Amino acid sequence: WDALTLIFPGVHQHNAESLIYDPLTHHLYIISRDDGSVWRTERVWHEAGDATMKLVQVGTKRSQPHRPVTGADISRDGREVLVKHYSSILYYCREPGEDL
Repeated sequence: WDALTLIFPGVHQHNAESLIYDPLTHHLYIISRDDGSVWRTERVWHEAGDATMKLVQVGTKRSQPHRPVTGADISRDGREVLVKHYSSILYYCREPGEDL
């Protein structure tokens, strides 16, 4: 088994249940359950050997009160993204060349 260690900046802890791999950019993304902050690895992940990567905040998926993000997935071609809350699932269709 290879080990991948992801490091959030600062000392604040994040409660995240969503981890997705973008097949177009080869970055890993984490969506925080509580505040919807979106984090991405600073560099691409090549799947070989142990690695440690820093995470950078790249946005916020606007969470509504009592609607924490509980999961996410991305299609094999990287164009479609699902973000799950307890009682709903949001669908995003990504345009060619568009960042997550």
